Amino acid sequence: MEKLSKSLTAEREGSWLVEEDDHKITVLTEEIGNLLKFFPDTVWPMSHLLRRLARLVLCLPQPSIKDIDRAIECLNVAHFTLREWNNEESRPVSLAILLEKVGAHIRALFLLSSDTGAWAKSPMGLAHLDQAKETLRIAREDADDLFGKEGAVLKDMVETLGKTIVNFETKMG
Repeated sequence: MEKLSKSLTAEREGSWLVEEDDHKITVLTEEIGNLLKFFPDTVWPMSHLLRRLARLVLCLPQPSIKDIDRAIECLNVAHFTLREWNNEESRPVSLAILLEKVGAHIRALFLLSSDTGAWAKSPMGLAHLDQAKETLRIAREDADDLFGKEGAVLKDMVETLGKTIVNFETKMG
């Protein structure tokens, strides 16, 4: 709990830098679960870690399917926990739906890559890219409907993914 508190404090101060390695992704998975247990009254710590996670994965020089599966696992931890809150609050349900869409976007987007990080230029690959862009558009609209810090943080994460799509399209020619 002490480690968790220090991590949360550093995160709020904006000084916690995510390292790009498998160990950090695993730690993020665990910390998201812990934050949701110890801070059930707010979605902000979880959404902030998810934004960091998204940037971590998107910054990997050659992301593999394994990297993406770990990221999806982190998103799922948050998504299913938020779904469990459905009986008590209505706002987390909107966040859960947004996370589900962002998670679907990440999976579709990175299905374009092989384990070596080579981007597919096949018609099927380009179709996945179009599907990812549409999912992102919907997620942006949902983020606009959210309010407070949680909405702003998640919208920022979505925007980060959007900028990455542009980079992918440039790489694919």
